[in-house]
Amino acid sequence: MCENAFSLQARDSDIKKYFTKIQANLDFLMYLCKNFQFKMSITKFFLFIFLIFIFASCNENFIFEKKKDINNQQWTYQDSINFDFEIKDTFKIYNLCLEVEHPDNYPYQNIYLMTHTKFPTGERPAQRINVDLAKNNGEWFGEKTGKKYTHRIDLQPNAYFNQAGNYTLTLSQYMRQDSLPLSSIRFFVEDTKKTRSEVDVKTGNRPAPQKEKYKVR
Repeated sequence: MCENAFSLQARDSDIKKYFTKIQANLDFLMYLCKNFQFKMSITKFFLFIFLIFIFASCNENFIFEKKKDINNQQWTYQDSINFDFEIKDTFKIYNLCLEVEHPDNYPYQNIYLMTHTKFPTGERPAQRINVDLAKNNGEWFGEKTGKKYTHRIDLQPNAYFNQAGNYTLTLSQYMRQDSLPLSSIRFFVEDTKKTRSEVDVKTGNRPAPQKEKYKVR
């Protein structure tokens, strides 16, 4: 897809920034309660807390984010999914991630995906990836919401682009079953706030696509 920068730097500063935002929202909430004498029930209090976390999560540094629902929750071979995004700064380091959502009756432990990435030059390399969605005992990874599970896949962390311009990521399911019970797929490009001068982009080799397994969280 693009070249990797494999420097695994701790994200202490990002975590501190995240909790600083949460603390700021909590301080604002306490201010409202004190000055306007809000009388909140327990239900309202937890609703406020929920909204605070939603607002905090909305501050993530996405330069691109899009979620696409799958028709009738059945992903067929012919229904490929396209994500069009633009890269303006080739000096920055990005995280490329997917979120896969499926019902709890998904019949497999993993999912194979075929990706094609169209570059501004017209090149369109392909890559097959294998993602584990559950443990050997059948316990799902990811977060449960109702009867669905959402898995975040670090498709390509600490990545950089040599070319500015428009890119298209195309995803196709590569399982043996034609109609795959899947609810939606979300793709996002996150600005890590790091640059190529801060990360040793020359270390490491690109892993063989046929053998690469992607982490789920």
